[in-house]
Amino acid sequence: MTCGAQGPHSAQPRRAESPSPAGGEARFAANALRLSGLAGVLLGWRPGEFWEATPAELAAVFAALRPPGEAIVGEDELVRLKERFPDA
Repeated sequence: MTCGAQGPHSAQPRRAESPSPAGGEARFAANALRLSGLAGVLLGWRPGEFWEATPAELAAVFAALRPPGEAIVGEDELVRLKERFPDA
């Protein structure tokens, strides 16, 4: 018998499906790729440095690069977000 062989009756657990909305993983991957590229180009970070950073650290660094007084999102985007996530 071969060690590590996996057949149709393998005891390996199946990976649970993500409860994310359709395309959520693809959007995450695309955004992570874009942000890691920006971190590499603008900050000189290697991939490990990007993945070890918390979202708050990454946001703080990119906020420091934004000109003073510049809005994070445009007015149209803000209206769209308010419609999508209304206050209770």
